[in-house]
Amino acid sequence: MSDGYLLPPLDAITNASAPNAWPAHFDRVAVALIYVVLIVVVLPVVLVVTPIQFYLFGPRHPDFDLRTQVTSDVMYWFILFLFLFKLPGYDRGEGKIAKSMRRKGMEVEQRDIPACTEDLRIGWAKHSVVKPVTRPGFMIWPATPKSHRGQGFESARPGERIIIYFVGGGFIAGHPLLSHLAWTVSELVDARVFCKRCPLDFVVCPQD
Repeated sequence: MSDGYLLPPLDAITNASAPNAWPAHFDRVAVALIYVVLIVVVLPVVLVVTPIQFYLFGPRHPDFDLRTQVTSDVMYWFILFLFLFKLPGYDRGEGKIAKSMRRKGMEVEQRDIPACTEDLRIGWAKHSVVKPVTRPGFMIWPATPKSHRGQGFESARPGERIIIYFVGGGFIAGHPLLSHLAWTVSELVDARVFCKRCPLDFVVCPQD
């Protein structure tokens, strides 16, 4: 234990057998192949097996109807195939602001956020294989100027409070601007929201 935080054993995290990221130009081919396998192989099986399970054993969840359970099974296999065949070492889209992410009447600014210094690392973050890296951060705010609220990454004004929104990303993906939560909160409370994805690099995730 250090500073009140439990530290992991040295052999708790390893990168010995973690997959490497595919070259970027393989991504579309990989996704296309996954869709083909899902449609040709998995989908017919799910459409037969899932209704049988539904009527013999009942819904998997009390709120599930047959359509929901079939959709859930298809998504399960899709995500499983992504993990098995196309798990990237990092999210290539995390540093981009696509047009589809933007919301009308809102502004967004991007800036690279430096990795945290050694003195700020606590708990598992102190493990020797956890490597702090620079990652993009995003500040969003309502487009209408207000005297009590700053814009972009400028310093906070007197009395101003800035909301921080972190996204984990399940080790592989998860752009904070894709969530309606950050945009909606910023708009409703008329405040700046700082968004950042804070994933664990897959190559240093626990094997078990």
